[in-house]
Amino acid sequence: GDLPKDFAVPVIISSIDDAKARETSLALNVIRTNMHPVDEFRAFHQLNADKTNPQTPEQIAARFGVSVKSVHQRLALGALDDSVLNAWLGGEIDAKIAKLFTMQPSKKVQKAALEKARAGYMNEYNVREALGLSSEARAGKLLALVTEDAYVARGGKVNRDLFAEGNSDNTTISDVALLHTMAQELLDKECERLTAEGWGTVTQQVPDSIWNYPRIDVTAKPTKEEAARLKQIEKELETLEEADEYDDGTLEGERETIQQKIEERALASIDAKVKAKSIAFVKLSHDRSRIEIDFRAQPAKEKSLDLKSGGEKAKAKKIAPEDAISQALISRQAMQLTAAAQIAILKQSNVALAVLIATVTSSNDACQIRGKLDHKAPKFEAA
Repeated sequence: GDLPKDFAVPVIISSIDDAKARETSLALNVIRTNMHPVDEFRAFHQLNADKTNPQTPEQIAARFGVSVKSVHQRLALGALDDSVLNAWLGGEIDAKIAKLFTMQPSKKVQKAALEKARAGYMNEYNVREALGLSSEARAGKLLALVTEDAYVARGGKVNRDLFAEGNSDNTTISDVALLHTMAQELLDKECERLTAEGWGTVTQQVPDSIWNYPRIDVTAKPTKEEAARLKQIEKELETLEEADEYDDGTLEGERETIQQKIEERALASIDAKVKAKSIAFVKLSHDRSRIEIDFRAQPAKEKSLDLKSGGEKAKAKKIAPEDAISQALISRQAMQLTAAAQIAILKQSNVALAVLIATVTSSNDACQIRGKLDHKAPKFEAA
């Protein structure tokens, strides 16, 4: 209503192909008017997927002044199944839920997951489950141990969360069983190597009482060059942390390589006879990022307790049958002791209070106790 109906709008007509027209249209809309995210992501995807003049993410990033990572995120969203994008456009789902669908490359699965989520309650948890992105499917650092290339070569698929923040990693995998199988193969291979090197016992069964096995000292001093580089790596990692940035694995990987070389030198110096009598416990680290080997000696045999200064071993005293106490007598004595304790509690309020406090502070079931103590003692009730 601000302009007359016959107002002449200036128009520039140019002969360009569809790809160039789409780019120009997108640029004008991004600059002048806030588009709905779905329309913007679809346009970015079309630029990248154009058959005659496809543009790389780097070219798109340079053209629109955004980061390459941002372009990859928009391309992933723009490539979602139309049913998902239309649900977002219509307000049925929000951006947070839409981003979850980018971790499932199959549009068929995306569409089916959307319908499954619609049948229940549309929330992040249900959408994750419908897409097969449960916590069990998260690769974590185990994928780095196995290596992604090896995993993919065996038929596995990796889906990355392009929207993960900081050092969080929500990468999911298609075949959890395959990943664990490959990790177990690495453990088995490491056991074979240690056995070939002459270690007497090599096992993946770590007992709870491992502290009873004396540790074998396999430490070795680093060379001057190694010590200097390790110190420099620590400084570089601290600098990244202060800048709120994270190592991509390069520095930590180099540090582990240096430490492994130092340890290998130490192991090579151990006498063959010591190895033959020792145990190597092989296991995954707590975060499953590497294989840990704990070298231990056989536990010392338990010795009989020596109670005499002369060094003679104490002998167990045999109890004659006539001196033994029967189970029936033990039961009667227990009943008499219980009855005596009850009388003492009833007659002495201070004893009753002490028993009550001791019970409450030493038993998980104390909250279930309810009782009354009568006679001359004050009444107590514990709930």
